[in-house]
Amino acid sequence: MANAPYPSTPNMTQPPFAPRTPSKGLLSQSQSGLLGPATPPATATAYIEIDGKIIQEVRLDRPALTVGRQDGRDVQIKHQSVSRTHAKIVSENGTWVVEDAGSVNGIVFNGHRVQRTAVNNGDRVYIAPNIALIFKLA
Repeated sequence: MANAPYPSTPNMTQPPFAPRTPSKGLLSQSQSGLLGPATPPATATAYIEIDGKIIQEVRLDRPALTVGRQDGRDVQIKHQSVSRTHAKIVSENGTWVVEDAGSVNGIVFNGHRVQRTAVNNGDRVYIAPNIALIFKLA
């Protein structure tokens, strides 16, 4: 998708943490075949942002979490733009990876639709034009 309808830059005036420098250190399977450092961050959190407002905080305290609109998802987002099972957040090879779960709208990172991407502190992964997962990794 050449012109994704998703923003590629933050639209919050005061993020809950400092974003990382643009794209430096990003390792995604589609770009390099590698997925980052040897051990996952000890403390990891995903924030759900809708229309520029943080509505939920989710601790990444298991090796895999599902994201979607349907009841029973680990990260449930009740919004018509979110598929029943939209994405997965997994700890893989020492880092956190977000992957599309066959959703209608897909996932967008840095303005490009991707199947999966490794995330770093401050990264935003859009699951709809106005809905983002923001990652705080410490």
